[in-house]
Amino acid sequence: IGDAVLAADTAGRITFLNPIAEALTGWAAKEALGQPAQSIFRTVNEDTHAPGEDVLARVLREGGVVALANHTALITRDGREVPIEDSAAPIKDSAGTVCGVVLVFHDVGEKRKVQAAMRESQRQNEVLAGVIERSSQAFGMGYPDGRLGLINRAFEELTGYSGEELRAIDWAKTLTPPEWRE
Repeated sequence: IGDAVLAADTAGRITFLNPIAEALTGWAAKEALGQPAQSIFRTVNEDTHAPGEDVLARVLREGGVVALANHTALITRDGREVPIEDSAAPIKDSAGTVCGVVLVFHDVGEKRKVQAAMRESQRQNEVLAGVIERSSQAFGMGYPDGRLGLINRAFEELTGYSGEELRAIDWAKTLTPPEWRE
């Protein structure tokens, strides 16, 4: 499995760590086995740094699946914060009695960086679109397939077409002189 997997017994002591859980927590399985889960799997809120909920205790108390709160960060053995996502579930025996907890989680640091970069790019694009829209210079952005994308009011006035009309025509054939079409 590509996720970190940690298991604990009903006393909240670690019974299993897979290699990915070892890498994320900073604890070797042989050192973690038998330790209180709270000392191996410590979480905080990424924004406030307030201690995270003890999801293992909650699973034992409620007997059901529990998702980690949004913006949860794992505190590694060396004190680093690693943003994580996923959930914990009860381990049940054949009689349906809860006999432990399994926690499956993964690092979402790169995912969050990509999301932040996309939000920043979108913000910059919106600023640029606003500048173009308010510009007195005619601006129309064409795509290779002949569609027009971003069009400002000055471009509509210059061509005599509305934005809707401009987006419905093949601009390369309609608006471009024959000698420029290639």
